[in-house]
Amino acid sequence: MVAKYKSGWQKNAWGPPADVDYDVLTTSSLLWPYQLVISYTLPISMTKNYKKKEDAEQDSKADLVIRTKYKNIYELGDKGVRISALLGQQLNGEWHERSTAFDACWDNLPSSSANEGKR
Repeated sequence: MVAKYKSGWQKNAWGPPADVDYDVLTTSSLLWPYQLVISYTLPISMTKNYKKKEDAEQDSKADLVIRTKYKNIYELGDKGVRISALLGQQLNGEWHERSTAFDACWDNLPSSSANEGKR
């Protein structure tokens, strides 16, 4: 993705997810008896700043800037799968709720009639 910032045009790249781990837990819910917890690290890379958008688009040498830890929690049941929580880890190690990255595969469920209950 190429975006304009105060300092100029820059190309950013997120992913692919790394250090992926998962666990399936049972719950006391009759409708959603299972919980799937997926945790992963997401590397974020950026290029240097450019005065022109075209120059940023041509740059293929993005440097790793940060690795951020994320956790997605899903509920599973007879109605399919739904997102229960999307969390990100702050610098102090605490988890906080985060918004969905609408175009990221790791934040979206495939569309199907089995996923009617998704958030």
